[in-house]
Amino acid sequence: MLEWARVLVEQRHPLAERFGFARFLVGREKGEDLIPCHTPHVVLASTSAADPTGPGAAPIAVTYFQIAAEALGLGTCWAGYLQIAPGMSPVVAGIPDGRQIHAATMLG
Repeated sequence: MLEWARVLVEQRHPLAERFGFARFLVGREKGEDLIPCHTPHVVLASTSAADPTGPGAAPIAVTYFQIAAEALGLGTCWAGYLQIAPGMSPVVAGIPDGRQIHAATMLG
């Protein structure tokens, strides 16, 4: 994630400015973990890139996941950066070809 943020900052990409990515890089140099804030787990909801229901269904599924996690005494938080990064950069690895991330949450 930080490498993706670094590339966007260097390119002066509008998202880097809008989301304040430079602060993540400065924070990391100070030893801070601003993404994903020491979260032990991340859950990504993906579908086939060709699935037209994915953009609507995945956030609903993650919402139910978050409710279930709360019932088990776990905390969650939406992870928007982790949702959009794989679609924008091959630097963010681990997403199989033909899949698209539609929702992400941190779990701990």
